[in-house]
Amino acid sequence: RWLQQFASPPLLALADQLCHGALVVGDWQPCDLLRAAPDWSRQVCRLRIGSGETSVHTDTHSLGDPAWLLADWLRHATEQYGTLGAGTVVTTGSWVGLARAQAGDSVHVQFDGVGEAWLQL
Repeated sequence: RWLQQFASPPLLALADQLCHGALVVGDWQPCDLLRAAPDWSRQVCRLRIGSGETSVHTDTHSLGDPAWLLADWLRHATEQYGTLGAGTVVTTGSWVGLARAQAGDSVHVQFDGVGEAWLQL
């Protein structure tokens, strides 16, 4: 299915939760959700692919709050698999939907107040 990407049959794409074939992880940032959760509806995300215009996204996270599912997910994961290792990465949705980058494109994403990441395909 990874090789099929955008040509995957719709039910397989749905089963993969519209997975897009790549995940870029920037520098780790501390986040103490028990202390004071950020107002995610105000989080700004900027995305630029190649020399295209930068798209700006605010209040567009697919869950509204990216931490919404973490407690249930953690409970399920530990019941099924026991302790999770330090550094476990959990993806919780998208701010921009499916970004269609091509081989050779540079991709830049920036979250105000959080950080940014670059990737050259």
